Amino acid sequence: MSTCYRLQPNLPWQAFLDGLRDAGLRERQTADTTETNRFIQLKEAAPDYEGGLWFDTEDGTATYCTRYGIQPDVEVILERLEGHYGVEAISEHDPGFYEDEDGEEDPDIQDPATEAGKGSCPDSDSVREDFLTWSGGFPPESDAQIAVFVETAIPSDADPEVVRQFLAAWMNELD
Repeated sequence: MSTCYRLQPNLPWQAFLDGLRDAGLRERQTADTTETNRFIQLKEAAPDYEGGLWFDTEDGTATYCTRYGIQPDVEVILERLEGHYGVEAISEHDPGFYEDEDGEEDPDIQDPATEAGKGSCPDSDSVREDFLTWSGGFPPESDAQIAVFVETAIPSDADPEVVRQFLAAWMNELD
């Protein structure tokens, strides 16, 4: 399972890159690195260490990043981002994830649990893939099926209510 974070306020990607070293972070090239999918980790991490955050830079900013799996370094990375750049890292599990800097609901921030938001946070694709693998390739068909999936198949670090809400929204889109 993964967790998406939104940095507030938004940072231009180049300004973000320019400050990485001073923040104690570095960009690492991997086989999955693309022009708009970039990997950031602690500067002191071993060259082959897999821990870090993936940033979606498609809009030219360092606004959205994702943690995949259990990675203890992510908390340190987020603290360094907050300390160096003066941003707040808001988890998708926090209601503030969908609010602007003034605390008002921001309609431009897409909920990854909706079709419009599919892909806006990599977590939505991850949950879909996990469910499709578990179900033999079929989308959710009932609340009972979703309950069984949530109780038996999600990673321990996942928020069961967020997964349940996402799957219920996906199921209702199909009706």
